[in-house]
Amino acid sequence: MRDYKDVGLEVQKDPYFYLLSEADKQRSRNIPFRMLFDLGAIGGSAVYFLTRHNQLNSVKTLSISLNLVFGLTWRVLFAAVISDQISRRLFVNSYKLKQNQMANYECRKIMVQWPNAKQLPAPHQKQVSTFLV
Repeated sequence: MRDYKDVGLEVQKDPYFYLLSEADKQRSRNIPFRMLFDLGAIGGSAVYFLTRHNQLNSVKTLSISLNLVFGLTWRVLFAAVISDQISRRLFVNSYKLKQNQMANYECRKIMVQWPNAKQLPAPHQKQVSTFLV
């Protein structure tokens, strides 16, 4: 994979080419596949815990104990955190999102009228100014 410094130089040449629409950003984040992956991992870890501790029948008959709830809760939360990190690395196109972020910053430097543009004060208006007014 290329270095982000090279990507930044490439984005500086034509930042408008690398801007993404909201739909493209959502496609790059790939949320539906990530949700399915996370739900599969959470469900798999819950079923694994229930079958290993012979608790599947107690869940079927709805005789749930506090021991089962607490034991299952922390395992499911741990599986959710781990699966979310794995799904981010598998399904999110971070390269494209980083290019969009760099292009957005470059456009803000070029066009002061860009939405939420960073205000660029004149040299004599800066806090630490070397100009005498």
